[in-house]
Amino acid sequence: MWSRAALPTIAVLAVSIGACGGGGSGTAVQESASTAAAKAQDKIATATVTAPAQTTVTAPAQTKTVTKTTTSAAPSQTTSITNQTNTTIKATPSSKESESSSGGIPWWGWLLIGLAVAGAVMGIFFAGRARQRRKTRDAANQAPPPGASVTG
Repeated sequence: MWSRAALPTIAVLAVSIGACGGGGSGTAVQESASTAAAKAQDKIATATVTAPAQTTVTAPAQTKTVTKTTTSAAPSQTTSITNQTNTTIKATPSSKESESSSGGIPWWGWLLIGLAVAGAVMGIFFAGRARQRRKTRDAANQAPPPGASVTG
């Protein structure tokens, strides 16, 4: 009369309707819903054919662990090796490096610069002195202007 899918649907519908009602009238609906659900379950149980259960048992692989411990005597003589190395390095600048005054120019470079400056000063001095001699010599060789008295 009823199909298999319709019976659980009717049971759920009956429980839902029973939950919506209030107070005293809900209990009658709930009883009829539970009765309908019980009848539906009975029909499903009788219509269901159960097959015999098949059980498969798989045994785990067995492993066998063998532990062999061998104890030997400790050596009678022991040798201890200790190595200690202390290295101290003291760095002091060499005298040539400390004499360098600035910029990494070697001492002989400063010597050449000093000689060039001294030569320039001497050249200016001697050029001025020679000019002075020329003026005095030219003045001595020049004839006196006309009207000047000649003493002498």
